[in-house]
Amino acid sequence: VTFDAALARFLAEHYRNLKPSTQKEAKRHLERHFLPGFRNMPLADITDEDIARRLAKMDHTPGEQLHSYRVLRAFLRWCVKRRFLIHNPIESLSRPSQDVVRDRILTDREIRAVWHAATGSIGSIVKLLCLTAQRRTQIGSLEWAWISDTSITWPAAMMKGGREFVLPVTPMARSILEAVPRLHDTYVFPARDRDTPYSGYSKGKRALDRAAGVTEWRIHDLRRTAATRIASHTQ
Repeated sequence: VTFDAALARFLAEHYRNLKPSTQKEAKRHLERHFLPGFRNMPLADITDEDIARRLAKMDHTPGEQLHSYRVLRAFLRWCVKRRFLIHNPIESLSRPSQDVVRDRILTDREIRAVWHAATGSIGSIVKLLCLTAQRRTQIGSLEWAWISDTSITWPAAMMKGGREFVLPVTPMARSILEAVPRLHDTYVFPARDRDTPYSGYSKGKRALDRAAGVTEWRIHDLRRTAATRIASHTQ
């Protein structure tokens, strides 16, 4: 059984009773980081060294690396249960990193620097994250059909809690959305040369860091920063 054939069955069967967003995220990790190298390989030919090399390509994004490792481990364990594999090569590898509880909150000076340096798709996404306190996936996967004159409505499948979510759009957020060029019929921020949502976070974030002069922060820190600022003004 080849990697790609088993992958198709795994995504269809393993996530049958789970949220569509969970399946979508697993599919993204497996197809982006492992499918290009393992596509037509028989599962039995994939070694722990092959997997380690793939994981090493994500050393600069430890969070993505850890999630990809976990999804691949779940996939290969499923393959063993289905008797597509006798030996699971990932079991001999240690997890590439540990979960880290983040507490980074950007200062006002850092927020100003990031805001003024933010350009292009990554810049619009970052500004909307600052204003809305939403998750990166919600803004990066935003579709034109979800935006009305007064709000953005995310369908239940996109939300971590599995419920539809409506967010009022402020004048500043609206001005950012109105300035985004309509390059795709569906996605507000499409991936380059692909019919999928924006995926250039690593490259875009590095360029933004250089332009802003702000380092040691992650995209998700903007959500924590916004929530902290909101709380400080409501006490």
